[in-house]
Amino acid sequence: DFEEFPGIQRRQATLFDDGNRWVVEDYAHHPTEIRSFLDLRRKMEPSRSMKVIFQPHRYSRTECLAAGFAEELAHADQLFLLPTYSAFEKFDQRGSVEALTGYLPPRLRGSTKIYDDFGDLRRSLHRKNIEKLKDQVLFVGAGDIEHWAHAFSAWEHSGEDKHKAFGLYLENRLSTGTILNGYHPLGSMTTMGVGGNARWYAEPANAEDLRSLVEACKLFELPRSMMGRGSNLIVPDDGFGGLVLRLRGKFWNTIELRSENSLVVGAGAKLNDICKFACGQGLQGFEFLEGIPGTLGGALRMNAGAMGWETFDLVDWVSFLLPNGKIQEIPGSELEVGYRYCKEAYEGIALRAKLKSEGRAKHQEIRKVIDSLAQARRKTQPREASSGCVFRNPNEHSAGWLIDQSGLKGEKVGGATVSDMHANFILNRGDATATEVIKLILKVRERVQKSHGLTLEPEVNVLGKSWEQYLS
Repeated sequence: DFEEFPGIQRRQATLFDDGNRWVVEDYAHHPTEIRSFLDLRRKMEPSRSMKVIFQPHRYSRTECLAAGFAEELAHADQLFLLPTYSAFEKFDQRGSVEALTGYLPPRLRGSTKIYDDFGDLRRSLHRKNIEKLKDQVLFVGAGDIEHWAHAFSAWEHSGEDKHKAFGLYLENRLSTGTILNGYHPLGSMTTMGVGGNARWYAEPANAEDLRSLVEACKLFELPRSMMGRGSNLIVPDDGFGGLVLRLRGKFWNTIELRSENSLVVGAGAKLNDICKFACGQGLQGFEFLEGIPGTLGGALRMNAGAMGWETFDLVDWVSFLLPNGKIQEIPGSELEVGYRYCKEAYEGIALRAKLKSEGRAKHQEIRKVIDSLAQARRKTQPREASSGCVFRNPNEHSAGWLIDQSGLKGEKVGGATVSDMHANFILNRGDATATEVIKLILKVRERVQKSHGLTLEPEVNVLGKSWEQYLS
């Protein structure tokens, strides 16, 4: 039956209607289509103010049809423009959205603005005195404007509750394999074992779902953070008010051998699994990873190291999801890497990397090196719950030595204790809180400053916060 026909996606799709405001999206991207759509909307709702958001599609089309676009868009009561959607064309100023503004009538020319931030557009469309005004908000174009249309309608449906809007927007945008939870406990997911909940927590099933989650955070102005195995992380007791992303599952855990004695590894792969795989293939250079309780993604972000080696000693290239939503493979030699830091991995998200070996050797020989490093680690590092080394090593002395010489081994704040085995480790004896751990870190730092005149800088991260908030 015709009554059961669901309509054509992105063609005159009503996304929201509360009697006062309609939000409608249409795929129109030619002047004739725009004319038909706007004429219909005016006939259907002649008394409603017509607010049109338009995104041109392709630079070549915009350059050719700029005057026609402006002529049809002039029927809007208010006009809002988005930058031209390139659709893989190279940037051409002649086809930018600015090319059509000069053809607009004076009535619109002065008031029409170009928006490249969804939050700015949403605030411009905010309803004031809605009981006196009925309007229709029309999203028009063939690019990615539909994301903004659906985000805006989710905001309207939610009553301007951004967390509710975030959830509504993502309801039909993620594959069934993706996990998305609200108020998810994080403490047990870290090696320190302290901390509160994430307002949102997700395990994306693939790169496209990851992209959708990241985009949603940007649209709804929610902070986001990555979490691997939580081995260099303290979660505050009040948790995290945004989205925590964790790359888990088969898609992210792949470890593949390449013919040139290298591995291509997913960002979610555990470091000790990479070490075991390399050992089984007779590849040298991965031995130091065995005792680091983290994933490749976290190791790339922190340039994790042990026993004199660092992660980026192995890296040939890394594939990143960049802040602009694009995926790019960047050679290791072009990355900005430092001690426990990689700029690109902080700003973007590492998806996978190619890791190069130092050559081949017999499995038994590699195993001996791994066992030797593991034995050294067991003799010098505690096995109790901790976040690993707390402070960076200054140039003068190791942080552990400075803390030891300051008489701080065994020092406690609540359930948090400075390790007797390695003074640069703070342990959770089972009932510590994040607040107690942080207080002990600050106490240790202050004591070392007084006794040695050196300022220790934390190496461990606090989820969602900067140490400057605690150290100032």
